[in-house]
Amino acid sequence: MQSQQSQQSQDSQQSRLGRLDVSVIVPVYNRGDVIRRAVESLLAQDFQRPYEIVVVDDGSTDGSAELVAAIDPRVRIIRQENRGASAARCRGIEAAGAEIVAFLDSDDVAQPCHLSSLWEGLHRDRGAALAFARVADLNGQPFDCERLPAVDPECGLIADPLLALMTIGCFTASMNLMTYRDVALAAARGRERFRAANDYDFAFRAASAGKFVFVDRITMRCDRRADGISRRGGALQAGYAVLAARDAARQSGRRDAALKNALAGRLQSLWPSAFVQCFRTREIALALEVAWAGMRCAPLRKSARYLWWALNSASA
Repeated sequence: MQSQQSQQSQDSQQSRLGRLDVSVIVPVYNRGDVIRRAVESLLAQDFQRPYEIVVVDDGSTDGSAELVAAIDPRVRIIRQENRGASAARCRGIEAAGAEIVAFLDSDDVAQPCHLSSLWEGLHRDRGAALAFARVADLNGQPFDCERLPAVDPECGLIADPLLALMTIGCFTASMNLMTYRDVALAAARGRERFRAANDYDFAFRAASAGKFVFVDRITMRCDRRADGISRRGGALQAGYAVLAARDAARQSGRRDAALKNALAGRLQSLWPSAFVQCFRTREIALALEVAWAGMRCAPLRKSARYLWWALNSASA
């Protein structure tokens, strides 16, 4: 039923606007102070192809969706009960009227070149499954890019994005990316339980679909608020990051030594701290799943010192 409704929604939108080349998904929850800024930045794109903006209101209580509902015919509102960012993003992908999707968080701002730059990157190589770009803060100060993987200097290709993600962590900051709708659906469906680290999980799962292309240009500015991430939020980020890495290795079906060693190296230093954080914030079920993943995928002997350090730090 849901698939049929999504298809009807796509057909209706394509009929209203003509053929669509890109759907931009904007999940929002109680961001009435900034949602209009985000949508207006998408309406000001230099992109010459037809596109739509799908705002998924994840059960907001502050009227967020109403603030942008009538701005432009390209803006479409979808409402659902509060289920979290991952579920909202998935709902938007399902309803997308185009075969290529991009994303923008409701508190971020797209540069005018956002869609055109990512579009060019995605079509740079026939084997590319996803294109991503640089991110800056609201003042235009670039984010630290030390975690970027090595890329082909001529075309920006990352031939093995799964291994790169496993080795250095998430480098597709703030979902500043464009990909194919079928790739996005495969990455997002069934992952609604991820209450944090869903950007990392999405990139991991998309990595099995093909090469990534790095666009060496700032196309998005992010609002980093002073309140920061809560203690519970930090624990959830750490815990779900462990599960994202484990699940990505399973999903890929790969058995090569390079990926196996990269997974072990990532988890042996990550899972002990994540376990302690989750346990201290009473996320017991998540803590136990993290510990099980760590002990199965990483050498316990090498992990022991990290666990000892994490326990001592927590008790200090």
